[in-house]
Amino acid sequence: GMPHILLRFMAIEDEKKLVLSRRIASVWVVIAMTASIIIGREIGAGRSDTVYQVGLALNTLAAAGGTILGAGLLAFTHLSAPAWFFPLFHLSPAACSAATIMMTVQACIMPMRDFNNCNIVGVLRGGGDVKVATMIDLCPLWLCAIPLAALAGLVLQLNILWVYLAMSTEQLVKCIAGVVRLRTGKWIHDLTRPQTIE
Repeated sequence: GMPHILLRFMAIEDEKKLVLSRRIASVWVVIAMTASIIIGREIGAGRSDTVYQVGLALNTLAAAGGTILGAGLLAFTHLSAPAWFFPLFHLSPAACSAATIMMTVQACIMPMRDFNNCNIVGVLRGGGDVKVATMIDLCPLWLCAIPLAALAGLVLQLNILWVYLAMSTEQLVKCIAGVVRLRTGKWIHDLTRPQTIE
């Protein structure tokens, strides 16, 4: 469900960094897993009338947290990174520019990314809507972001900003599809009650 975390594990060159990476990955998913537990508890307790409101509140908290973190990353990118962070790596001006672009885009999409993480992994899956949640999680990457990034980078040969923006369309499409699914209420499935087999 979260290929960006798996890619970071695959890119580790030093085994000693695995411990830190596991901790970061655990923190990354704790909000979604907590949301999933809360939603499952509400459904299991038979409070299906309040599940939608609980899911909405959790998603709002995730988006608000993403907005705060995004603002912090944006401030760091434009105020601290050029003076203190980039010089540590002896980056060329072109590399500094590319890093600034990518960090700025990440800061801007962080509210959506955190909303999607909580909504798809926590609320929808916690509500028992695993098939649709999986489709919302995977389809935007393979049907939208990767083709658009390939078009921007390989065919049109646009600069890194456009390629990175194309890859970021995944979060926008996930957000739209996730909000639509959330609003329908069809994601609420009580898996604790006996199901009749037809």
